[in-house]
Amino acid sequence: MKSIKTCQNCGKPLSKDELGGGTQKDSSKSNKYCSLCYLNGEFTQNITTIEMQKFVQNHLMENMKLFLNLLLVFY
Repeated sequence: MKSIKTCQNCGKPLSKDELGGGTQKDSSKSNKYCSLCYLNGEFTQNITTIEMQKFVQNHLMENMKLFLNLLLVFY
């Protein structure tokens, strides 16, 4: 069986999850979802995977803009 390395909902690396991953209803760790997306056997947001991916993409783009602006300040 192939090991899953990223959240199957938002794409976050599971190794970077502060809580070590999402949780099932029985409190066991989810091996598919991060703690931001999945807790106690339920998704934390009432949105589709596509909507979550768009949200993450927008967040990453904003972070990249901030990073590029910082680079411009120092160069």
